[in-house]
Amino acid sequence: MLLIYSVLFLWSVLLIVVLMLWTKQKNKFEFVDKPCSVIIPFRNEEATLVKLVKAFSRQSVKSAEFIFVNDHSEDRSVRVLREALKKYSLQAKVLEVTEVEGKKAALSLGISEASNEFIITTDADCQMNEHWLASLLNQFEVEEVKMVLGPVVLTGEGFWQKFQSLEMSALMGVTAVSAFLEKPTMANGANLAFRKSVFEELEGYRGIDQIPTGDDELFMHKIQLKYPGSILFTKDSRAVVLTAGAEGLSSMINQKKRWASKWKFNKRWSTILLALFILLVNLAQCFLIYDFLTDPMASRVSIWVLWLKFMSEMFLLLQVRHDLGQRTNFLSFIISFLFYPLYAIYIGIAANFGSYQWKGRKYS
Repeated sequence: MLLIYSVLFLWSVLLIVVLMLWTKQKNKFEFVDKPCSVIIPFRNEEATLVKLVKAFSRQSVKSAEFIFVNDHSEDRSVRVLREALKKYSLQAKVLEVTEVEGKKAALSLGISEASNEFIITTDADCQMNEHWLASLLNQFEVEEVKMVLGPVVLTGEGFWQKFQSLEMSALMGVTAVSAFLEKPTMANGANLAFRKSVFEELEGYRGIDQIPTGDDELFMHKIQLKYPGSILFTKDSRAVVLTAGAEGLSSMINQKKRWASKWKFNKRWSTILLALFILLVNLAQCFLIYDFLTDPMASRVSIWVLWLKFMSEMFLLLQVRHDLGQRTNFLSFIISFLFYPLYAIYIGIAANFGSYQWKGRKYS
């Protein structure tokens, strides 16, 4: 029992430290209009491309180059895209992946055709405000900065969408603090900026190109190995990218298995230890909740440890979500606190041994 208490107490202390470091970070905003190239790989996104083009047409950065790369879409994506580009008078390149397939292939093609040093990647199902590009580019104040990690917010009014939104907020907090400590652990390709010269120097996705995912996180680790301390996170709300969470439980689990699957290819000891520690935290919470439900007179220490974990997680999420312009549904948070450990344990196992589907393709 002492081990369980110790794990959860340490977790709570770490979250308090994360909260303190999060609030310590300040992002100033000065408008910049640096030439940049925005790369958008897409596959079967006819329902979202019009809104994305509209968001691009309103960007305050006018020297941006937009490159859309079609990864063998089977719907009307290309036709819809061309009509939207014409409607909003947006100049853009539309490329086709031919010999190979996959997101990394699409990104590599787009980057190879980019005219500018600063590369921004996002997904076709995303939305952003008019200062999105300016906020990301503003972080490249010095040559030492090689990559900027942007915040991603999941939207939606459904129960599972709210559940995912809370989880993503926690991931944004960890992403920000790990980058602040010069030990970045996570990245999201829906909102990522880096230098083309670094991409070419590191030979792009070579060495990780056989992995379906990881164009963000695994590539980030390549930069970190070559240029330690060169990766920043911006928590400027103007840099936020919005994307809808999965609507149903099965689609949510499938998406999470895809995201988590890249961790098994990450051989860094720090990442492995973090994953094992998070597993221990979730197992410990499951044990204490089970102990309390089967024995209402359970130790007061157990109740206080659970309460400490609950409060530390709640305060961290409230602060992160406030800074990124989100409201918090407390009922969703309480439900998430109770059931998230079981979900996380399942995903951790399934992502390493199961398969998932993505854009009509199956991966294992």
